Amino acid sequence: MKLSTNFTFDEMTRTDHRKYLAANREEAQQPPILDKLKRLANELLQPIRNHYNRSVNVSSGYRGTKLNRAVKGSPRSQHCKGEAADFRVTDSDLREVFDWIRDQSGLQYGQLILECYDPETNSGWIHISLPRPQRTNLQDLIATWDAQTEKWNYQPA
Repeated sequence: MKLSTNFTFDEMTRTDHRKYLAANREEAQQPPILDKLKRLANELLQPIRNHYNRSVNVSSGYRGTKLNRAVKGSPRSQHCKGEAADFRVTDSDLREVFDWIRDQSGLQYGQLILECYDPETNSGWIHISLPRPQRTNLQDLIATWDAQTEKWNYQPA
């Protein structure tokens, strides 16, 4: 099922944790979650795809409760509501994409996070979420993983 011109339900609900795949997709078909996945695809991801005219590869979209626990995600994660995606743009520098979204795109997002970025290898990903009612939006952060404490460190971008 297509959620937008270039994004499908399958790619927004996929996981490498195969034992959670069927349940994850079943949960994501519920109307409130499916509606939010469509908004995420149309209002945030599709404009990024259109601007770069390159594939936008989603590594994490919707995560049901069990899958979110398995990947050690926050219980309050917007991924669990169908409101967030982690992605990379093919053949593009992550920092440049992050900066374009933040400074020039005009996109209305809740959070934009450059996660685990290494400029030498262009590794990492970008997290983007739908705006949250009655919350701070247009929040720009850089996230790094502290292996010693096993916690994320967030800094303003």
